[in-house]
Amino acid sequence: MRCTLMTALTCTAAWMGGCTRDFLAERLVVHTSLPGRVMLAVGPSDAALVRRGRIDQARRIAMPDGVCIDLWVIRARGVAPGPSRGTVAALHGLAMSRAEMMATAQRLADRGFDVVLGDHRGHGRSTGRYTTFGAKEARDVRRVLDVLRAEGTVASPVYAVGVSMGAATALMYAAEDPDCRGVVALAPPADTRMILRRLLAVYAPWMGGRRADAVVDRAGELADFDVDATRAADAARRLMCPVLVVHGTFDVIGPSWHGRAIYDAAAGPRRLARVHCLGHALIMAGRADWLADQVDAMAAGRFVAAEADDRRPSPPAASWASQFVFQPSRILTATPAEGRMAYEEVRFTTADGVRLHAWYIPAERGRGTVMVCHGNAGNISDRLATAAVLRRLGLSVLLFDYRGYGLSEGEPTEDGTYLDAAAAWRYLTEQRGVDPATIVVFGRSLGSAIAAHQAAETPPAALILESPFTSVVDVARHHYRLLPVEWLCPYVYPTETTLGAVQAPVLVIHSRDDEIIPFDMGRRVFEAAAEPRRFVAIRGGHNNGFIVSQELYVREMAAFLDEVLGPVGP
Repeated sequence: MRCTLMTALTCTAAWMGGCTRDFLAERLVVHTSLPGRVMLAVGPSDAALVRRGRIDQARRIAMPDGVCIDLWVIRARGVAPGPSRGTVAALHGLAMSRAEMMATAQRLADRGFDVVLGDHRGHGRSTGRYTTFGAKEARDVRRVLDVLRAEGTVASPVYAVGVSMGAATALMYAAEDPDCRGVVALAPPADTRMILRRLLAVYAPWMGGRRADAVVDRAGELADFDVDATRAADAARRLMCPVLVVHGTFDVIGPSWHGRAIYDAAAGPRRLARVHCLGHALIMAGRADWLADQVDAMAAGRFVAAEADDRRPSPPAASWASQFVFQPSRILTATPAEGRMAYEEVRFTTADGVRLHAWYIPAERGRGTVMVCHGNAGNISDRLATAAVLRRLGLSVLLFDYRGYGLSEGEPTEDGTYLDAAAAWRYLTEQRGVDPATIVVFGRSLGSAIAAHQAAETPPAALILESPFTSVVDVARHHYRLLPVEWLCPYVYPTETTLGAVQAPVLVIHSRDDEIIPFDMGRRVFEAAAEPRRFVAIRGGHNNGFIVSQELYVREMAAFLDEVLGPVGP
């Protein structure tokens, strides 16, 4: 009987281990739902883009294995009549969509290039279930360009611009197509196995060694590609065309040594641009014109090879701490109109005289107004998906940019962001006459600290905090364990402490998979809040948890709003 029990336990453990392995492996290579939801939530239809002159064609091209790639074609403009200067394949990153590349594509078209933007297989509106981190995606790019060139839709030669996984795809594609005359690779992963292990650490931080490699190997089996043969650094060794590698020194997804490895491997003319104090997510922010300049230089034979080209973030910051905390972009890449949302463009002035820019988006069936304090990166044009969700929940939305972000004046500081939130509150209550009892203050990431501060100063109907940290010093200490961050960082943003002064219902939302702000910080912030309070645990990364867990996210937020504001009006 003892042997039978031991055998049963062994079989059960083996079965459970196999199930866990397959579950985790599936998460590594299936990203189908993420970008499609974002694009459909806030993006205009293809027909609308054609009418507005943003694209010239919307196409779908079948691959030999039956996968269909959905793509846009933008024809060259801004040059004298005649053939274009060539074609640029603009390749987005993992769990994103072609819309990520639109700003750069427009600048390239203005320089006289045809541009092709496609959703990778398993992304956006393309079909297919699995992501192969460049292995099959590179062949898809070659097939798409071959079809379009044969039709005469686009012209040769070809240049490839890609970000993250799209950068690896660009390098692998260029290694196989002799017609490719240049590659711009932003935050490229040099080694696919190491990136997959890094992703796995988000889902299963306890797993390492051979068990982690077994999951990665299983992911390759599911998606039908050889993980170890899919290395951008190997592709770079076969390239003779110019290669520009751009990498942020604060990249925690694919650390900057990945970019250096690809630069070292490249056989042809090459340049490495290190962007100081910038992370993975913002490597393209505000760089559309600069990227177009680089392709322009390659096409004109003016590409300058160099050992290294150190570039500062745009706009530059005064210190390491400022660059860690504030990563603004001055470029608005979209407006609410592109998400089919009516809006007003408004400006208001802070107590210290800084003019801020904002969008006011009225709800069709309103029950209140939400003041959105966004995160530390980009600007309000990157928050349209959030605005769309909040508006569907019956809230009019005020999206405002802090000083130094978007079209707002000034440079960001901690005290300045508090003044900015206070000015947004006064705009709603004094200029628009909104009843404070119907205002919800919403903050995400850095914005959670700002939202909590404002709620402590002027009690709202409710406070919603998504991905909050206990303090910015705690976040810095988490990422830079060997640095004396208490001495280096003059900013505090003490969300946990501030919540003790908030007299309003509080909803805290945090992802168990958050790779930037640990889940336990969200729990500590929640514990610091007074009753009534509610905590919702979701899944997904720091920047896409509300998309990955959209059904749960919307359901829990709707229930919370029903409690504090009542149901949506007729």
